[in-house]
Amino acid sequence: MTRFAFSLTSIVVLILALISVDNDIVAKGINPKDRIKEQDKSVFGTGKVYTISESVKYYHTSAVIIPEKNDPIDMAYQFFELNRGHFPMKNVREEFRFTGRAERKLTFKQVYKSVLTEAELGVWFDDDDEIDRFELTYYEISALPTSPKIGSGTAERLALKDLSYLKGVKIAGSQTLKKENLSSKKLEDLSFASDYSTRLTIWCSREGNFHLVWAVCAQQESSPYSWKFYIDAYYGRILEKRDEIHPFLSVGTYKSQRIRADLEEDTEYKIPPKDDPVEMAYRFFELNKDSFLMNNPRNELIVPGKVMDEKTKVVTFLQTHNGIPIWNNGIRVHFTPQGEMRIVDGVYFYDISLPSTPTIDSASAVKIALQAMGSPHPKVLSANKLMIVSSKTYHPNEAARFHLVRIVAIFPDSAMPHGPYRQFYVDVLYGAIFRTFMMSTYWGRI
Repeated sequence: MTRFAFSLTSIVVLILALISVDNDIVAKGINPKDRIKEQDKSVFGTGKVYTISESVKYYHTSAVIIPEKNDPIDMAYQFFELNRGHFPMKNVREEFRFTGRAERKLTFKQVYKSVLTEAELGVWFDDDDEIDRFELTYYEISALPTSPKIGSGTAERLALKDLSYLKGVKIAGSQTLKKENLSSKKLEDLSFASDYSTRLTIWCSREGNFHLVWAVCAQQESSPYSWKFYIDAYYGRILEKRDEIHPFLSVGTYKSQRIRADLEEDTEYKIPPKDDPVEMAYRFFELNKDSFLMNNPRNELIVPGKVMDEKTKVVTFLQTHNGIPIWNNGIRVHFTPQGEMRIVDGVYFYDISLPSTPTIDSASAVKIALQAMGSPHPKVLSANKLMIVSSKTYHPNEAARFHLVRIVAIFPDSAMPHGPYRQFYVDVLYGAIFRTFMMSTYWGRI
């Protein structure tokens, strides 16, 4: 057994050395408990994130002071100054800079050591020009360096390399100004530059760590998607990539109408003679296709799975577009026990503007999903069949757009798929992730 012997003098010297190191850190304005952390090729700071969203008139804490009417920007600043005790900011005018106005909303961005952060303050005004409500995100950051080690040009090249499987991708932003290496500009100009889409900012990860990053936005010509990257400004590593949808194009647009026909009461519809339920339903749609705006019911509507639910006497038709099924859509035809049509109910889509030939094959869809997952997983299931999904299926407030997708399921190991896994809806027209879901083999979507 090896023994280590320490003299009293050497122990004292070691203690004094450790004290000296911490004193040196304190002298530089850094708390030893809040040291900058470096891990897995990333430098980050620690701290807290505050999120407060309130209606001023119904603020849940003690009474607040409302500033008198004046310039809206100054009113917003005054509100937080007059009620400083309710909020984490020490000096709101220094920590938040006004960045934009839209209708009745003012937007402010938090500043940390002259660098714009992703933390935002939104203030809304009512019709009487009084402060109505606010939404605040505030970063309380400890010891984060704000001098990048890589330039914006390097960050942009990393983003374009990540999207190299797509054609026509470019960095978003002004094309009228010469693209220079933005790291040569003053940081205070760089953080607030509106002429460039690429900017230096501070971003909080899902783990609650603060990073100095380059925010880079890339876009593809004639595509409703853009990609936002947060790239570590020290080591040039992509920390996060977001696929964002901007539904401004005509691609994917459609119209819909609700079909509801009670054939026991409505006399306006033509009813076919009694026949096989499916054939009878097809004949009904053909006889009344002008009322339902259908072109060719037999080509557009299919019966998946069981033809009729014997318990409820219902035949469900799934709509297709150029032979591709439209997800989460159905037109149900209800029959009486005697085999007569009773009710027709569902939603029908028409005037669909969506290409039906994918530009991304199944193998490429798997690669895109694995890339989005962040690490390879040996158990991958990819749907060979195409599917059309509406943006309103999962987010009713979004603009109505159809997306041509393949579903890729990624499991945590190569064993039998049990428990949680991820599902990626890969848009096979543009190579983007349309939606991601955490699923379970036991309960479906989590």
